[in-house]
Amino acid sequence: MTCSECRTDIPVGAKVCRGCHAEISYGTPGELLLVSAGAWVGIGFYLNSHFAWSSNISTVVAIGGFVATVLLLAKVFKNDVRFTREKKQNK
Repeated sequence: MTCSECRTDIPVGAKVCRGCHAEISYGTPGELLLVSAGAWVGIGFYLNSHFAWSSNISTVVAIGGFVATVLLLAKVFKNDVRFTREKKQNK
């Protein structure tokens, strides 16, 4: 694997680049999981407040939707590798 920041070769599974010390993250971005969780909580609240279903059904729909979304995102981002390096600030 090659670092996108400095072009140093690094082994797969490394957490930090040996060349530029960029952090390496794999898989689904955490921010995307948070947005997905928030969306499904909102859907659950909407279903619970706008339809005459029991709250248990809307809870099951929200949890099931979130689990399905997580599984789909895991498949989509299976080979995703991100390099993040903090930018130095000029003083």
